[in-house]
Amino acid sequence: MAKSGSKYGIRVEDIPVSQYLVIKTEVLPDVYTNVMRVKALLQSGDVDSVNEAVQLVGMSRSAFYKYRDFVRSYQDPHESNPVTIIASFLLESDALSSILLLLNDEGAKLLNISQSLPRHGFVDLMLSVDFSDAEIDRVRLRRQISRIAGVRHVDFLANEDD
Repeated sequence: MAKSGSKYGIRVEDIPVSQYLVIKTEVLPDVYTNVMRVKALLQSGDVDSVNEAVQLVGMSRSAFYKYRDFVRSYQDPHESNPVTIIASFLLESDALSSILLLLNDEGAKLLNISQSLPRHGFVDLMLSVDFSDAEIDRVRLRRQISRIAGVRHVDFLANEDD
């Protein structure tokens, strides 16, 4: 029970506490990590239903539904490896879809995409991607993108640490 008064005149319930906390999973009850495992199974497509996922993980459906909207993974921004890819390609080509498929095959996470209006039959593209979960040879990847039919120019802008 929280103390409502003290010799200092401070009410414990009036002390502000952040609504969100970063806590290592090893000190949490298993239900929270199991919720994340169920979410990962559902997102990956390895299971067809919540029922199948909770059975595989070993938790109840009611526990999953109770916590699913309150448990999310955290990615340390210092661990990310964002790169901006700037490309110019022919409007009438399949270059955009080919670039996106190539990045997906390489394990890159698409963070943002911005495309200009067509000008003289060409479109400029700016992609922000995260390579933190993938081992990427950027020189090889740049070469692969530049070889895609319709691509006129490609350049990588990396963060200052690179």
